[in-house]
Amino acid sequence: MAVVNQTPFLFSDTVANNIALGKPDATQAQIERVAQLASVHDDILRLPQGYETEVGERGVMLSGGQKQRISIARALLLEAEILILDDALSAVDGRTEHQILHNLRQWGGADGHYQRPPPVGAH
Repeated sequence: MAVVNQTPFLFSDTVANNIALGKPDATQAQIERVAQLASVHDDILRLPQGYETEVGERGVMLSGGQKQRISIARALLLEAEILILDDALSAVDGRTEHQILHNLRQWGGADGHYQRPPPVGAH
């Protein structure tokens, strides 16, 4: 089971390492795939060093919505059987929220071969 809370916790590390926190052997392709599913990939590419950008203590360099979406990407990378979103889209605009939920319904796993979408619970 993977849980994404309303207030995500990011470490003073790179974006890529924050996404891969629970799966340190993740490939760059897997990290980018889950970032795309969480609708944060384009934002990451606009950062000074992209996925290698240091986010600062508790993600201070990012907006609330970016932090939430990075946390969603982190959870997706785990390919848990159950995904719980505890008000995890509260800092995201309606259009982005719709895109993320659409992507979750199409979820194919970090490598594209996961057989079924994880159940999603939202607060």
